[in-house]
Amino acid sequence: MATTNGRVSSTTSGGAGLRVRNQPNQQTLENDQEAINIHQMNALRDAGIVQTNANGQTQPMEDVNLEYLIFKTVYWIEKGDVLKIESIFNFLSKQQQHQHEGPSSKSKILPLSELVNTYDKCFNRTPLYSACAKGMLPLVKVLVQQGSRLDEVNGPSKQTSVWIAANFGFFSVVKYLLKKGCDKNKSCSLEKSPELIAKDRGFYELAEYIKNFDYPLYQLVKGRKVLFKKNLSQMSEKKQLCDINIKCHNVGLDDY
Repeated sequence: MATTNGRVSSTTSGGAGLRVRNQPNQQTLENDQEAINIHQMNALRDAGIVQTNANGQTQPMEDVNLEYLIFKTVYWIEKGDVLKIESIFNFLSKQQQHQHEGPSSKSKILPLSELVNTYDKCFNRTPLYSACAKGMLPLVKVLVQQGSRLDEVNGPSKQTSVWIAANFGFFSVVKYLLKKGCDKNKSCSLEKSPELIAKDRGFYELAEYIKNFDYPLYQLVKGRKVLFKKNLSQMSEKKQLCDINIKCHNVGLDDY
């Protein structure tokens, strides 16, 4: 048995070697949160978003260097440092919110939609492309929600975000982008579409999914599902239905 940073761990006598840990105490949680806060603040300084004044106080930069910021953003995505990306997005989002609520400071507010759609000249890609290349679905969703252009071409090879996700076989990322309306037929400079590159890489199930995906049909089925749920809810409120359990079976439209 050993104690590390307030966490007590032990190994069972069985061959499986199961490790059991107790819940961290309040002091440990506070220390962890303080470490996270320091990490995030260092990220903001490193990205050139905030600075420390003569009094030792942290304040936003009056003018953010977008070219440097997009480089750091893509760089951290490539490294998989999600915490730093999160700190940047949260800070810019709060700035936008404060601007809407009242008078802003002297610092220029950088819209998140501008950052996510800026092309990094060093890596020759957008943040969305990098996130798709790494298979980072949660980040992909955030970038799309912030207005990332789905069909932006990247680099001399002219690859789109869905193309690079198909290239690496990231099924969930491809599926999400298709449902958001990306162009599944947009080819790279070698005239290979996402479907063809997935097939070339041996991702046959993914290639078949891309081939058969029909965005207008998806929109139609999705709309009818929403309408059905709305009507069902209204009928339930009127007590026309009671204790009904609906289960959808695989009839070929589950992906819609």
